Amino acid sequence: MSATGTLLTPAMLARRWGISSGAVYNMLNAGTLPGFRAGERDWRIRIADVEAREAADRAATDEGGDEGSDEPTGPAPVLLTPTTLAERWGVSSTHICTLLNAGRLPAFRVGHLWRIRLADVEAWEAVPAVPPPPRERLPATPPESVTGALPDALAEHRRALRMGGSGVGAA
Repeated sequence: MSATGTLLTPAMLARRWGISSGAVYNMLNAGTLPGFRAGERDWRIRIADVEAREAADRAATDEGGDEGSDEPTGPAPVLLTPTTLAERWGVSSTHICTLLNAGRLPAFRVGHLWRIRLADVEAWEAVPAVPPPPRERLPATPPESVTGALPDALAEHRRALRMGGSGVGAA
């Protein structure tokens, strides 16, 4: 019997469930996840125990779930870093951090690191963008008060240039 086909390491189970290895170790140490030690420090979990737990979790979810349980009943939510979100949106990670620090994008911190739930990102993307307010457009032709003085000032400037002056401030 192959050990790789019937046993999982905590890291393998963490990847399968989409949670941290630390969460798996916490469940093993608390006795809420059946497993055994292979040596002094190495834990192993039987695949049959994992499949039984997943089936029980699916059944509990189908029946409305267990409201009082603190343990994860399925895969954890997918989390993004500012860098991965920046790559997804084609912007800089600095721009993402600006949105996070301003509170415009829902996220949370793990220590000093930002984490953004994929579900929040997808909800953000589903909201249609609000167009900016229209800008006041300038008229195609300048008002008469400017057009009357412009040719005179331009002619005076050209005259000053022809006489060898700089044209700026010439009288």
